[in-house]
Amino acid sequence: MANLFDYVVIGAGSAGCVVANRLSEDENTSVLLIEAGCEATKPAIQVPLKYLNLQGSDVDWKYQTVPQKHACLAVQDRRSQWIKGKVVGGTSSIHGMMYVRGCKEDFDSWARHGAEGWSYDEVLPYFLKSENNTNEEYLKTEYHSKGGPMTVSDVFPRTKFADVIAERSEERRVGKECRSRWSPYH
Repeated sequence: MANLFDYVVIGAGSAGCVVANRLSEDENTSVLLIEAGCEATKPAIQVPLKYLNLQGSDVDWKYQTVPQKHACLAVQDRRSQWIKGKVVGGTSSIHGMMYVRGCKEDFDSWARHGAEGWSYDEVLPYFLKSENNTNEEYLKTEYHSKGGPMTVSDVFPRTKFADVIAERSEERRVGKECRSRWSPYH
């Protein structure tokens, strides 16, 4: 007799693992989590600063953009790599354990264009429910919480490299009103 499941979750990235975990909280529910990649056992996955060694490897889907006319001018064939994890933990496993939600304006734009339920204010409760943030300063804001299944913390110790990335992110801003993706208030 074939195995039957109440739910099948495709992709064991951050979101897929959280969804499968939540569904399996009911002991009367069976959940199958399917991942195309391998378990996250490579040594480079365990050391976040080695994440560059994982890009273009067997744990990366190796997606590329089509050739760009006005961008990627210094990149071979003017094609940008879009790093996406093919491993348990998904892209979080191969992006140096960086946690990025995206810009409020992106979510609000999707909602304005017909994606009901996808405005920033509508998805924020789900971000909060999934997050276990360890930064006490961030927890003083309405944008972060603790107690969820996904632990989020700052880089420790803080390095000059991390400070430079934060400064450049703030200088370049994505979108007209978008705060830095490194901002605690986003």
